[in-house]
Amino acid sequence: MTPEQERSWDMTEVQPFVVRLFGAARIDPKVYDQVASDPAATNQAAVVVALSALAQAIGGPERIAIAEIPIALAWSYFSWLIPGTLVWLVAVRVLKHEADLPRVLRCVGFATAPQIYWLLGLLPIEAEAFRLAIGVVVFMMALVANVIAIREAFAVPTLRAAVIFAGGFLAFALLAVALGSILATLGGFAPA
Repeated sequence: MTPEQERSWDMTEVQPFVVRLFGAARIDPKVYDQVASDPAATNQAAVVVALSALAQAIGGPERIAIAEIPIALAWSYFSWLIPGTLVWLVAVRVLKHEADLPRVLRCVGFATAPQIYWLLGLLPIEAEAFRLAIGVVVFMMALVANVIAIREAFAVPTLRAAVIFAGGFLAFALLAVALGSILATLGGFAPA
Protein backbone atom coordinates (compact mmCIF):
# COMPACT_ATOMS: atom_id res chain seq x y z
CA MET A 1 0.00 0.00 0.00
CA THR A 2 1.42 3.40 -0.95
CA PRO A 3 1.59 6.32 1.50
CA GLU A 4 -1.05 8.06 -0.62
CA GLN A 5 -3.44 5.16 -0.12
CA GLU A 6 -2.68 5.04 3.61
CA ARG A 7 -3.55 8.67 4.22
CA SER A 8 -6.96 10.10 3.79
CA TRP A 9 -6.80 13.56 2.37
CA ASP A 10 -9.66 16.00 2.66
CA MET A 11 -10.00 18.61 -0.11
CA THR A 12 -11.53 21.02 2.41
CA GLU A 13 -8.07 21.34 3.99
CA VAL A 14 -6.44 22.70 0.82
CA GLN A 15 -4.50 25.86 1.56
CA PRO A 16 -3.97 28.70 -0.89
CA PHE A 17 -0.62 28.68 -2.66
CA VAL A 18 0.78 31.66 -0.75
CA VAL A 19 -0.04 30.00 2.59
CA ARG A 20 1.70 26.84 1.41
CA LEU A 21 4.70 28.81 0.17
CA PHE A 22 5.28 30.59 3.46
CA GLY A 23 4.45 27.46 5.45
CA ALA A 24 7.10 25.56 3.49
CA ALA A 25 9.57 28.42 4.05
CA ARG A 26 8.88 28.11 7.81
CA ILE A 27 9.35 24.34 7.45
CA ASP A 28 5.84 23.52 8.65
CA PRO A 29 5.52 19.70 8.37
CA LYS A 30 1.75 20.00 7.82
CA VAL A 31 2.37 21.86 4.57
CA TYR A 32 4.76 19.17 3.31
CA ASP A 33 2.25 16.47 4.28
CA GLN A 34 -0.50 18.27 2.40
CA VAL A 35 1.68 18.85 -0.67
CA ALA A 36 2.68 15.17 -0.69
CA SER A 37 -0.97 14.16 -0.92
CA ASP A 38 -2.09 16.80 -3.44
CA PRO A 39 -1.32 15.88 -7.06
CA ALA A 40 -2.40 19.39 -8.09
CA ALA A 41 0.56 20.80 -6.11
CA THR A 42 3.13 19.66 -8.69
CA ASN A 43 2.74 22.89 -10.66
CA GLN A 44 2.92 24.83 -7.41
CA ALA A 45 6.20 23.09 -6.59
CA ALA A 46 7.59 24.23 -9.95
CA VAL A 47 6.60 27.81 -9.09
CA VAL A 48 8.26 27.53 -5.66
CA VAL A 49 11.47 26.35 -7.34
CA ALA A 50 11.37 29.34 -9.71
CA LEU A 51 10.63 31.85 -6.93
CA SER A 52 13.43 30.43 -4.81
CA ALA A 53 15.87 30.72 -7.72
CA LEU A 54 14.82 34.31 -8.36
CA ALA A 55 15.22 35.19 -4.68
CA GLN A 56 18.72 33.77 -4.69
CA ALA A 57 19.54 35.49 -7.98
CA ILE A 58 18.55 38.95 -6.76
CA GLY A 59 19.37 38.77 -3.05
CA GLY A 60 22.00 36.06 -2.81
CA PRO A 61 25.75 36.38 -2.52
CA GLU A 62 26.34 36.25 -6.27
CA ARG A 63 23.70 38.52 -7.74
CA ILE A 64 23.19 38.00 -11.42
CA ALA A 65 22.28 40.21 -14.35
CA ILE A 66 18.74 40.13 -15.71
CA ALA A 67 20.00 38.44 -18.88
CA GLU A 68 21.30 35.52 -16.77
CA ILE A 69 17.97 34.83 -15.05
CA PRO A 70 16.83 32.23 -17.64
CA ILE A 71 20.05 30.28 -17.02
CA ALA A 72 19.50 30.51 -13.25
CA LEU A 73 15.93 29.22 -13.69
CA ALA A 74 17.07 26.36 -15.91
CA TRP A 75 19.73 25.43 -13.35
CA SER A 76 17.18 25.54 -10.53
CA TYR A 77 14.88 23.13 -12.37
CA PHE A 78 17.83 20.83 -13.09
CA SER A 79 18.78 21.05 -9.40
CA TRP A 80 15.25 20.10 -8.45
CA LEU A 81 14.50 17.31 -10.90
CA ILE A 82 17.78 15.37 -11.03
CA PRO A 83 18.52 15.18 -7.27
CA GLY A 84 14.80 14.66 -6.55
CA THR A 85 14.73 11.74 -8.96
CA LEU A 86 17.90 10.31 -7.43
CA VAL A 87 16.40 10.58 -3.94
CA TRP A 88 13.36 8.72 -5.20
CA LEU A 89 15.51 6.02 -6.87
CA VAL A 90 17.59 5.49 -3.72
CA ALA A 91 14.51 5.30 -1.52
CA VAL A 92 12.46 3.05 -3.81
CA ARG A 93 15.10 0.84 -5.43
CA VAL A 94 17.74 0.58 -2.70
CA LEU A 95 15.87 1.16 0.56
CA LYS A 96 12.57 -0.38 -0.64
CA HIS A 97 10.22 2.47 0.33
CA GLU A 98 7.10 3.31 -1.62
CA ALA A 99 6.12 6.64 -3.15
CA ASP A 100 5.59 7.79 -6.67
CA LEU A 101 8.05 10.19 -8.28
CA PRO A 102 5.66 13.16 -8.63
CA ARG A 103 4.90 12.96 -4.89
CA VAL A 104 8.61 13.15 -4.06
CA LEU A 105 9.25 15.95 -6.55
CA ARG A 106 6.37 18.00 -5.12
CA CYS A 107 7.80 17.77 -1.63
CA VAL A 108 11.41 18.40 -2.67
CA GLY A 109 10.26 21.33 -4.81
CA PHE A 110 8.55 22.93 -1.83
CA ALA A 111 11.72 22.27 0.20
CA THR A 112 13.41 25.01 -1.84
CA ALA A 113 11.09 27.57 -0.22
CA PRO A 114 13.58 28.60 2.52
CA GLN A 115 15.75 30.05 -0.25
CA ILE A 116 13.23 32.89 -0.36
CA TYR A 117 15.08 34.25 2.69
CA TRP A 118 17.86 35.27 0.28
CA LEU A 119 15.67 38.34 -0.26
CA LEU A 120 17.00 39.59 3.08
CA GLY A 121 20.19 40.27 1.13
CA LEU A 122 18.38 43.21 -0.46
CA LEU A 123 18.33 45.03 2.87
CA PRO A 124 20.73 47.99 2.87
CA ILE A 125 23.15 46.26 5.22
CA GLU A 126 26.60 45.96 3.70
CA ALA A 127 28.22 43.95 6.49
CA GLU A 128 29.83 40.77 5.20
CA ALA A 129 28.85 39.01 8.45
CA PHE A 130 25.18 39.73 7.69
CA ARG A 131 25.40 38.12 4.24
CA LEU A 132 27.29 35.16 5.67
CA ALA A 133 24.63 34.72 8.35
CA ILE A 134 21.88 34.72 5.70
CA GLY A 135 23.79 32.06 3.77
CA VAL A 136 24.26 29.84 6.81
CA VAL A 137 20.61 30.16 7.85
CA VAL A 138 19.33 29.46 4.32
CA PHE A 139 21.64 26.45 3.97
CA MET A 140 20.61 24.95 7.31
CA MET A 141 16.92 25.58 6.68
CA ALA A 142 17.20 23.98 3.23
CA LEU A 143 18.76 20.86 4.75
CA VAL A 144 16.03 20.57 7.37
CA ALA A 145 13.30 21.31 4.80
CA ASN A 146 14.59 18.54 2.53
CA VAL A 147 14.61 15.99 5.34
CA ILE A 148 11.08 17.00 6.38
CA ALA A 149 9.94 16.90 2.74
CA ILE A 150 11.38 13.41 2.28
CA ARG A 151 9.87 12.28 5.56
CA GLU A 152 6.42 13.38 4.42
CA ALA A 153 6.85 12.08 0.85
CA PHE A 154 7.74 8.57 2.00
CA ALA A 155 5.86 8.58 5.33
CA VAL A 156 8.98 7.47 7.22
CA PRO A 157 10.57 8.56 10.51
CA THR A 158 12.89 11.59 10.47
CA LEU A 159 16.08 9.57 10.88
CA ARG A 160 15.12 7.35 7.94
CA ALA A 161 14.37 10.48 5.89
CA ALA A 162 17.86 11.79 6.70
CA VAL A 163 19.34 8.49 5.48
CA ILE A 164 17.33 8.75 2.25
CA PHE A 165 18.47 12.36 1.80
CA ALA A 166 22.11 11.40 2.38
CA GLY A 167 21.81 8.51 -0.09
CA GLY A 168 20.30 10.80 -2.72
CA PHE A 169 22.99 13.42 -2.12
CA LEU A 170 25.72 10.79 -2.43
CA ALA A 171 24.19 9.48 -5.68
CA PHE A 172 24.06 13.05 -7.04
CA ALA A 173 27.68 13.70 -6.01
CA LEU A 174 28.83 10.48 -7.71
CA LEU A 175 26.89 11.37 -10.84
CA ALA A 176 28.40 14.87 -10.87
CA VAL A 177 31.93 13.48 -10.49
CA ALA A 178 31.35 10.93 -13.26
CA LEU A 179 29.94 13.54 -15.62
CA GLY A 180 32.75 15.94 -14.74
CA SER A 181 35.33 13.27 -15.51
CA ILE A 182 33.70 12.46 -18.83
CA LEU A 183 33.51 16.13 -19.81
CA ALA A 184 37.13 16.71 -18.73
CA THR A 185 38.22 13.73 -20.80
CA LEU A 186 36.28 14.94 -23.83
CA GLY A 187 37.58 18.47 -23.30
CA GLY A 188 41.16 17.15 -23.36
CA PHE A 189 40.62 15.87 -26.91
CA ALA A 190 39.06 19.06 -28.27
CA PRO A 191 40.88 20.58 -31.21
CA ALA A 192 42.87 23.70 -30.40
